[in-house]
Amino acid sequence: MELALIEKILELKDLIKNSSKYTSLYNKEKELENNKEAILLSYKKDLAIMDYEDNLKHFDKNSKEVLQSKEKLSKAVFKLNDLKITKEYKSLLENFNELMKEVENILFRGLND
Repeated sequence: MELALIEKILELKDLIKNSSKYTSLYNKEKELENNKEAILLSYKKDLAIMDYEDNLKHFDKNSKEVLQSKEKLSKAVFKLNDLKITKEYKSLLENFNELMKEVENILFRGLND
């Protein structure tokens, strides 16, 4: 690769990392990782996933055990996703993904033509 192209790529990387969309997302992610309620709800969700998967291994997918564990998992996921900080994080992630889609469109526009 040409040195000039590598430099431009590194410059783009720095611009993205210094953008408000990236820094907001990064800061919210750190906040989310340290939020005790989110940690607890995430742990409960993980336990519910394991329980559901174990039940699927031993019972029919329409059995009482599987359906109960599926409902427990759905509730655990809902509680985690309904947390204010999780909603804020997801919103910031959507904004950042829009930025990345824009960058992708600019860089690769017309490539498949």
